[in-house]
Order: sequence, then structure tokens, then C-alpha cells
Amino acid sequence: MEMQTKKAFKIFTLAVAACFGLVLVLYLILLAVNWRDQPVGQAAARLAALSTGRAALAEGDNAYVFLMGFQVAPNEDPRAWGQKRIAWSRQMAALPNIPDGAVPPGADTNFKAARTPEVQALSDACRTAEQACVDAIGKGEATIAAWAASERWLFERYRALLAHQAWREDMPYDMRFPMPAFHPVFEGQKLLHLKAWTLAGQGDAAGVKALLEADIRFWRLGLASSEMLISKMIAVAAINRHFSLGALALRRLPAQSAMQAMPQQWLAPVSDAERSMLRPFAGELRFAENALRRTDAPEAMREYDVTWGGKMATGVFKPLMQIQDTSNRYAEVLASVEDALRVPYAQLPQALVRASNITDAVAKKGPMPDRMYNPVGDMFLRVGIPDFTNYAARVTDLEGVRRLAALTVGLHSRAVPAAQLRHQLAAADERNPYDGKPFQWDEKTGAILFVGLSEGERGRHAFIY
Repeated sequence: MEMQTKKAFKIFTLAVAACFGLVLVLYLILLAVNWRDQPVGQAAARLAALSTGRAALAEGDNAYVFLMGFQVAPNEDPRAWGQKRIAWSRQMAALPNIPDGAVPPGADTNFKAARTPEVQALSDACRTAEQACVDAIGKGEATIAAWAASERWLFERYRALLAHQAWREDMPYDMRFPMPAFHPVFEGQKLLHLKAWTLAGQGDAAGVKALLEADIRFWRLGLASSEMLISKMIAVAAINRHFSLGALALRRLPAQSAMQAMPQQWLAPVSDAERSMLRPFAGELRFAENALRRTDAPEAMREYDVTWGGKMATGVFKPLMQIQDTSNRYAEVLASVEDALRVPYAQLPQALVRASNITDAVAKKGPMPDRMYNPVGDMFLRVGIPDFTNYAARVTDLEGVRRLAALTVGLHSRAVPAAQLRHQLAAADERNPYDGKPFQWDEKTGAILFVGLSEGERGRHAFIY
């Protein structure tokens, strides 16, 4: 019995040694295959050129610098604090790790805390120009006046933002560093549109036009210049709000004045540069590259409280992660998605499916690698790559919203009765950009509808007639 036990133990020991040896040989083979990284690929170079090839821009001309400090106290200078916050981020990015307790300079103001319940209710109702907003502003002129008086500084700060002629997100592409707080910016936009609505009630078509022109010009600049996906979507949200609230102001003008007050950009189709996702894709690539470079850094180990075993595993797998190869493959996916979307509007529904299939083809392979080179990088892509098509759909839907806004104001300017709207919509040149069909008339809600390609409620746009 003792001899059998010794023999079994010996066999077990040999089997373990053989398995360990096999794993070691396989690991050494993987090391040999992964001994060097790839050069920068064509797609990665294409995306990088979008930022490296830009002309110099003074911080005082840059709207993004102003945005970084937008929420400081009313008596503070947003541009000065934006410059300080950007300088702080660059300084922290140059260090091996962010010191404990380090926070961005400047304190944000909680201006909403001083609002009356009536003002806050009006702000909440007018996120978009649905019937709740129409009812609220129709019955709340005193509240509008009180809001405008109490937050005059926010209105003026928003006007100062709109005066900028350039937008560049010249920041470290790292999620550890602050980004603009866009909520107060949107509150300023609401104030501007309520001012336009007030001027429309006074018959001041020129004043209405000046406010709306400044707003749409700025946000279309942001749409074309955005270098991060989040800021691209912020510009989309701002433009959607601009059209819906702007249409309310124009509708309040006398019929013969509405078209005169409509900004020229309402008649200008969304351009290829505004539609393009290439710039924000370049930003997404830089975010990913910075995250990959931090995966085994000592400061990241401390930040995420990585255990001793985790550090050992990181050390083992580090040689099997090729950052440039991972970046190249991610860039190829991003560039392929953009190329798939560069089609006329009528072809976009099918193009979005093709673009989604590009990312699905990577994600559906599962986490297990299918090649010996860069297995960890391949797993990173397969697990982490998102579907970008719904973001792209939000952008392309803007053309339908623009057409609907211009058409709604045009119908109002001709004082078309509601009973004739269905016929007028069928005869109009402005149509759904994807299928060429007329916009829909909803008699129950008294709204003209455009249903775009975005998922859920984001794709439904209603303009009260």
C-alpha cells in the first residue's frame, strides 16, 4: 500500500511538473512572438493627424477654456479659472501619479440652490419644447422675469461663451481629470431662449434673430469641432434644444415676421464636417491609449488597491499586451465605422447596420484570443469595444430636426390652419431625410413629428404647431 502511494505521488509530481513545463514553454513561445510591438498603423496615423495637424490657438480664443470655468461664482472670471484648471490637469498628467488630496483649482457655485420652486419648475418643464413647456411659459411670465433678473449673470456668461469663434479640447485625454460641467451651460441656453420668447412677445424680430443666430452658430461650431464623444453629444443636445425652443419664440412673432427672424443656419443642411464622427473617434482612441499605458503603472496599482497577486499577474501578462498593436486595431475599427457612415441620408439606415456589424464582429468573438501575438490586447478590445452607431444616429438625426424646425416656422408664417396641415406636409419640400416621406401630423397633441434613427425617445422630435 505504501509503495502504491509513493508511486501515485511520483506520477502526480511528474504530471504537475510536465504541466508547469508545458505552460512555461508556451509562455516563452508567447514572449518570443510578442518580443516587439508594431509601428503606428495607417488608421491610427489618420486619427492622430486630426490633432497634431491643427494650427495654434490662443487660450483666450478657445471656447473650451471658457467652458472649463463656466460654473465658477458669478463674480469670478470663467476664462481665468478655465486656464488654471487646464494648467493643473497638464501638470498632474506630467507626474507619475496624482498626489493624495490634489483637487482642481476653483470652486463651482451651486446657483440652483437660490432658485424659487417656481423658477426650478419652469426650468424642468423646458428641457425641451413639449406641451409642458408651452403651458409653463404661457402662464408664467412673472416667473420668467424673476428668473431672468435673479440669474442675469448666467445669461451674460452664456452670451460671452457664444461669442467665441473656436473650440478645441486641448486637454490630457484621461478620465482622472476634470471636464466642463455642461448642466449650467444648458441653463444659460434656456435663459437665452426665454429672452428670445419675451422679445418675440414684444414684436422684436431683430432681437429674436440676433439671439438665435448666436446660439446656433456656436453649437454648430462645437458639433464640427468636438474632439470627444461626450462633447459631440453635448453639441447634439444643445442643437436639438435650440431648434425646439427657438421654434417657440419664432411662433410667437407675428406671422409675417417669423421667417425674417429665422437664422440663416436653419436653412443650411448639416455639413459632412458636422456629421463626421472622425474627430471624436480620434479622442476615444487617445483615451484608450492613455488607459492602456496606465494599466501596470505603480500609481494605478495604488489607486485601485491591486493585491500582491494582482501585481504578479500584471507582471506576467504585461509582455503579452502590445499597446500600439491594440491601438492600431482599435483605430481600424473606428475608421471603418466612420467610412461606413459616409453615405447619403437615404442610405444611412443600412449604413448604420453595417457600422454596427463592424463592432459586433470584434465583440462577438468572445474574450478568448485567436492569435498568439498580443492576446491580452485582443481581449481588451473584444470586451471593451462599444457600439457607436446610436451616437452617430443622434448626429445624423439633426438634419431631420433642422428641416422640421424650418418647415414648422414656414407653415406658421403662412398662417396655415391646422385642418390643412396634413395636406401641406405632403406637398412640402422638407421631408424625412432618410426615406423622403412627409413629416407626420399628430392631431391629438397638435405637433408635427419627425422620428429619426436614434433609439427610443431620443429619436422622437415633436414641434408644437
